[in-house]
Amino acid sequence: MEPTKDSEPRRFYGRPADRSLQAYKDFVLGITLALNPAAKDELTEEQWRESWQAFWGAGSEAVGSDQQ
Repeated sequence: MEPTKDSEPRRFYGRPADRSLQAYKDFVLGITLALNPAAKDELTEEQWRESWQAFWGAGSEAVGSDQQ
């Protein structure tokens, strides 16, 4: 039996408000805390920066700049 349109899960896609490092942190922490309110931010600034650069990709204009 194939799923009908009504039985398919609803999907929501989101992204940070802009390409700044702070917007990325706010986006990730917002999702994390919504899923687990007891979660703690345990990443170093370097780990945040690496994750942010990986998220936007090496060719991104955001890489190397965390300005809004």
